[in-house]
Parts: sequence; structure tokens; C-alpha cells
Amino acid sequence: MAKGIWGIDVGKSSIKVARLEMRGGTPALTHLEVSRFDIPAEDATVLDEQVSSALGELKTTCRFGSEPVVISLPGHSTFNRLIKLPPVDDDKIPEIVQYEAQSQIPFNIDEVIWDYQQMGWQSDEEALALEMEVGLFAIKRDQLLTAIKPFDDVDIDLDIVQLSPLAIYNFVVYDRLNNGDDIGDYDPENPPESVVILSMGTETTDLIITNGQRVWQRSIPLGGNHFTRQLTKELKLTFAKAEHLKRNARQAKDAKVIFQSMRPVFNDLVTEIQRSIG
Repeated sequence: MAKGIWGIDVGKSSIKVARLEMRGGTPALTHLEVSRFDIPAEDATVLDEQVSSALGELKTTCRFGSEPVVISLPGHSTFNRLIKLPPVDDDKIPEIVQYEAQSQIPFNIDEVIWDYQQMGWQSDEEALALEMEVGLFAIKRDQLLTAIKPFDDVDIDLDIVQLSPLAIYNFVVYDRLNNGDDIGDYDPENPPESVVILSMGTETTDLIITNGQRVWQRSIPLGGNHFTRQLTKELKLTFAKAEHLKRNARQAKDAKVIFQSMRPVFNDLVTEIQRSIG
């Protein structure tokens, strides 16, 4: 049996690698590594080259061996929707979800890879009395194949592909809200308090809202590159110089000028967050 498990997150500005293993019944972080790209690539070909090169180096330094490897995919490349199912026996749920998936997912069902997860929980006595809420999650097959190609190119075998928003949801539920072992019954009239999580990428930001039993997610079309482009516009800089300035803004002598230059993007981001929460 494998002692540990590896997680890899590929972005447009870096690749993050982490290893976990169980120690005394508790998961422990034993390795954490970030391989940053000098400049977030705006050209797809350059990005592919950066990713392949970085993965090749990480394969050598991390030595994954036979331990499972998990990767995550960004929220903007996926489809998600919450649906309500009529009260039915548990053995009828897969059939009904299959029917709903064909009508809810806006692509040919044969062109996507999808799955579902029951949201909220009821006791056995309540199972037939209440509507059941289910989360549908899907990604187009060609997008998935594109995402895993760099790993195939350097012979890194993948065991699990997870969606980043759901990985964040799992982290919050099991490591922050401590709901993993004792989920309890879900009372829609008196739900637990929710938390909002932001995961900012290069071009988009994943926003996740959860109370530990239900989850809602949205991909906001604003990311780190939008701040960099704003600096190039306001301060008349090259993209490379603006990116360096952004990454080191707090240490700059004119930090106030830098943050004021990025204020329009901050305002847009706050507006999108408030809209999502509303």
C-alpha cells in the first residue's frame, strides 16, 4: 500500500506540488514545492513548453514512484449546477441524475466526463419525505485530454483528476469546519453559517461559498494578469516589469502609487464578489 499521495496544481504562472501521508491517523504535509514561471505566459505554446519543462524537473526532484498522483483543474474549465430531485428511493437516484444530466449539461453527454454529489444530508426516515439536492459537475472530454497531456509527455501517471473548487470545498469541510466525521442532519430552516473562499489564478478567480454541507461556486473572469495589465497601462511599463512590480509591491518605495494604479481592478473584483454573495 502506498505511504503517501501527491497533489499537483498546474497554473499559468506556477506549478504547485504537495505530498501528504498519514501519521498516527492524521494527515501530514511532508513536501511542498512551487515551481514559478518567470513571466506568466500569454502565449499557449510558450505556456505548454514551460509546463512540460517544469513537470520534467519536478518528476526528477520529487520522485513520485508508485504513490498516487492527483491533479486539479480550474473552475472556469468546468460546468457545475445544483439541482433538486424528487423524493425517491436511494436506488433510483443514479437513474434520475442520469436523466437530469442529459438535460442540464449544455453539451452532448457523450462529449463530457461528469459526476454528481449529494448535497446536504437527511436521516433514513427523512429520505423519502424531502427533496434531495445534488451537485452536477462536468468537463468536456477534449479539455481534460488537453490538461493531462503534459503529464503524459513526461510519463507521470495520474490516478485522480479533481476540480479545484471541489478540492477547496473538501479542504474547508474536513480541515476547517471539521464536518468530515460528523456531518449531522441538514436543516434548511436553520443552516450552519457559510464561509466564502477566493482562489485567484492568472486569468480567473474561483469563488466558493459553503456551510460545510452545501456548496456554490462561480468562476470570476478576473485574475492576477488583470492587475499586471492595469499597471502596464497606468505606469507605461512592459508586462515583465509590471509583473515584477506587482509581485513585490509591498517592498517598493512607491507602494501607494502601485496600489492606486491597480484600484480599478480591485473595485471590479469587489463588485463581482458582492454580486456573487448576493
